[in-house]
Amino acid sequence: MFDWRLHWFTPFTPTVEATGTRDPFLTQYPYIASKAGATLRLPLITSVTSEEGLYPAASYQADPTILPELESRWEHLASNIFEYNDTLPLHLRSSVAQKIKEKYLDGKPVGQDTFDGLVQALGDRLFAVDVGKLAQIHAQKSRESTYLYRFSYRGQYSLSDLMSQSDNNYGVSHADDVMLIFSFLPFEPTRPEDLQMREVLLTMLESFAANGVPKIPNGPEWLPVKPGQAELDYLEIGQKNIAMNSSADFGNKAFWNSLGFMENENYRVNMRD
Repeated sequence: MFDWRLHWFTPFTPTVEATGTRDPFLTQYPYIASKAGATLRLPLITSVTSEEGLYPAASYQADPTILPELESRWEHLASNIFEYNDTLPLHLRSSVAQKIKEKYLDGKPVGQDTFDGLVQALGDRLFAVDVGKLAQIHAQKSRESTYLYRFSYRGQYSLSDLMSQSDNNYGVSHADDVMLIFSFLPFEPTRPEDLQMREVLLTMLESFAANGVPKIPNGPEWLPVKPGQAELDYLEIGQKNIAMNSSADFGNKAFWNSLGFMENENYRVNMRD
């Protein structure tokens, strides 16, 4: 099962429990339940970072043999790192691996020169696309205010420092916003600008917890996601400013939806090659 160097994501996933199970935890496939409106009707904040894919890709920098191996075994390992081992028939995996490489790496070999593209591909696949879908579904089905932010502020420290075993700046990793909110020794921020960003994030969460509407100090009005709209509104929290933005293709959604994964709207209980 653990057929490569690292296996950061979901070797065991929540499974719909059989009919008749006593006190079942999960009775429907989550996407189907969400589309049916079987979710808590509460306001929601959800988020991504600009380089989400550093989890797990930053760890590839800790061992100089990983990127070359990923290139030499790309067609096989792509299905592992992009998590479609169980949702794409075997006969499609080679072509999908090549499509991903063409889209994000311009068809070039995996290596240091294409590392940023690999990070973006992993971030879109593992995080951004489905976070965007979640925000749109929740806004439409719950009819509660749903807020999305994209965190592109690079602080003094990053989760990627720990994973890459270096202090190289690879971007804004998954969980870098959380590391500013909570104390995460030994990566406690000391720079004034990081402490100021911590206050921005804390004020955002405190105001949301108090009244369901997040406030950004000296920032723009944070517009919630519009139910039923293709254009996805989100707050960009960047290095120098904070501003509203929007996208109809958040996380390159159209590309990933085109690959034929048997997930979400294409979910099947059983998949046969």
